[in-house]
Amino acid sequence: MNGKILGERIRMLRHQQKMGQGQLAREMEITGNSLWQLEHEKIADPHLSRLTKAMAIFHVSADYLLGVTDDSHA
Repeated sequence: MNGKILGERIRMLRHQQKMGQGQLAREMEITGNSLWQLEHEKIADPHLSRLTKAMAIFHVSADYLLGVTDDSHA
């Protein structure tokens, strides 16, 4: 898994939705610090639950979040 792409995509999607880190962290049920670490590639292997919550919040596929594809709905 490419943590850099994951962090960049979550940060980009959050900005597109005009969400603050605190709001997204609450929706993902994680701490603000955990979200910051995720967005800044400090977490090498994030929990599956974090990925599935991000997928649901942003309506994107796992392949998109993980950088397998650039099609957000593939």
